[in-house]
Amino acid sequence: MSTVGAIVDRAAGEFVGRFGVGPTLASAAPGRVNLIGEHTDYNQGFVLPLAIDRWCVCVAGPAAGGRSRLCAADIDEMVEVSLRGLAERAAAAAGELPAWARYLAGSLVERWGSVGDGAMPELDLVATSTVPVGGGLSSSAAIETAAAVVVEVMAGGRESPPPCAGGSPVCRQVAPWDRLSRALDCQRAEHRWAGVPCGLMDQLASSFGVGAHALLIDCRSNGVTPAPMPRESEAVLLVINSGVRHELAGGEYAKRRAACESAAAALGVGSLREIGSLGAVEWARLDDEQGRCVRHVVGENARTLAAAGALRAGDLGGFGRLMRESHASLAGDYRVSCRELDEIVRLASATTGVFGARMTGGGFGGCAVVLATPEGAEAVARGLPGAYLRATGVSCTVERVRAVDGAAAVAVGG
Repeated sequence: MSTVGAIVDRAAGEFVGRFGVGPTLASAAPGRVNLIGEHTDYNQGFVLPLAIDRWCVCVAGPAAGGRSRLCAADIDEMVEVSLRGLAERAAAAAGELPAWARYLAGSLVERWGSVGDGAMPELDLVATSTVPVGGGLSSSAAIETAAAVVVEVMAGGRESPPPCAGGSPVCRQVAPWDRLSRALDCQRAEHRWAGVPCGLMDQLASSFGVGAHALLIDCRSNGVTPAPMPRESEAVLLVINSGVRHELAGGEYAKRRAACESAAAALGVGSLREIGSLGAVEWARLDDEQGRCVRHVVGENARTLAAAGALRAGDLGGFGRLMRESHASLAGDYRVSCRELDEIVRLASATTGVFGARMTGGGFGGCAVVLATPEGAEAVARGLPGAYLRATGVSCTVERVRAVDGAAAVAVGG
């Protein structure tokens, strides 16, 4: 997997090729994988993600003309637009942009509205990413967050951060910007510009990531508490991309969210987070769909808190058991898994040395996450793809990931 420095160099080369000059600033923001706590964020519950070593990088410089040029290098597309004009008309202008540019431009404009001074500046920008698109690893939050850091560098009045200490390609923030404010700006960009009513987990994980730690996030208070991951000599994390994405996901996601909201109303609470245990639920007030959602969300909140405790205690067996229980609930009660994800979880769980496996992300395809001993991880990487292909007719990919620090300004050519 490419280092951040290598991705920046590649993006800078693309910038020179397109615009004839070098970029003056750069940023990097990681994707994330959620260990446990699925579909709890929009119910004000608990989640346990970590920022991973897959990155979106933005390199930028002052616009050569009166309009900005925004480039998505990975798909070889570019738009020319006035960011100042977009800022003046706000999200009403989103329909003028291709889908990918809405995340980028929306985040630039929303973040400038929080930290900028005066009119939105025009800039030339190239974005590139190693976060898989559509795989449940939050490529959207990574590009939003990387764009927001570009704005922070501009608002800080510095063209480029200094070379990084100790040879690390990722620098500290160039100004003490509020990471929660950044995450909220990025979420607002996704809501208003991309039309996706997401929770805040992805943006928080991309900004607050801590190397070698997962993040226990309270989605009611937005509090973030690091929880240590095991040493890599004890356990490693694999992300397995199922290679499928089912189209019904959008409508089914909306149905589950609506069912959660109607269940909370039926039970007289503001959100399902307020229900402390399944024993406290007045089931007669709920229809079947509402009851399924309540069972999953209340149970998942309890599992997530227990999982964070298991990490702190070094109880990897207990953590793996909670992962398996989470997947069973997502597949059975919440019904957001699919045949392919279930097969990955089954195959991984049957492998010696695997502590636990579960789907991760919104579901209906995308990725599964596996925690295993180093030997177990090697066995999964060796044997699972072939068995999965025979069972489903679909190819999957297996990648090892690790927890990294969150978004930051990056040295250009440093």
